[in-house]
Amino acid sequence: MSSAIQQQIAMGEKPAPALRVVARLATPQILRVDRYRLAPGTPLPVRHLQQRAALAMAQWGCPHPYLAVESLTGPPEAWRLTGYQTAADQRRAAQSMEMKPALRMELERIESQIQVLAGPPSTWVAQYVGGILPGQKWPMGRGQYLVIAPVSGSGELQGAPYQASDGAQYAIAAARTRKDAENRAAAAGPGAYVFAVRPAWSMPAPDWIRCNPAFWNSSPAVKWAR
Repeated sequence: MSSAIQQQIAMGEKPAPALRVVARLATPQILRVDRYRLAPGTPLPVRHLQQRAALAMAQWGCPHPYLAVESLTGPPEAWRLTGYQTAADQRRAAQSMEMKPALRMELERIESQIQVLAGPPSTWVAQYVGGILPGQKWPMGRGQYLVIAPVSGSGELQGAPYQASDGAQYAIAAARTRKDAENRAAAAGPGAYVFAVRPAWSMPAPDWIRCNPAFWNSSPAVKWAR
């Protein structure tokens, strides 16, 4: 347990109940991406630090769910995906975090250690630019694998398209199995990569857990709620 958390306990403050975050299995309209590129020898310690961050979130009340994934193909990377339905949701999450100084201190400590290993993440916020077609939806929290591909790729990935402020577009699709994900990535062409969802690094919403409780069983949010 970190000194920040110990200090809060000593002051008589109690950890926030776990699983307070709420989110439906819906396609996020706004997506924040934190992308870490992992150098040789760093994946194992980065995994440990990601787990510590998720545990701190579970103990002290995460203001918003997020999904953590690790690349299985392509360059070794770790991504953190946070989805919002509106800009107001995004502001509320930020305001809630401001009211949790001990949690912020702990996360800043962990983030500094991650950056020593992986460097600062590439961070951007993207807007959903899809339509009403079923293939353009991404129920966040469903599926144990993701395929992420540039929209400008030579193939085509049926997934939810997002556009960053610099104009770059990516499509995201969920898959139940690694084989399915690899097949979809191959069809999408160069630049499409397969990612595994890491429950132990993530802060799942209750709806995500209800859809697949066995998969999310290793999440600190689930363990802390027992």
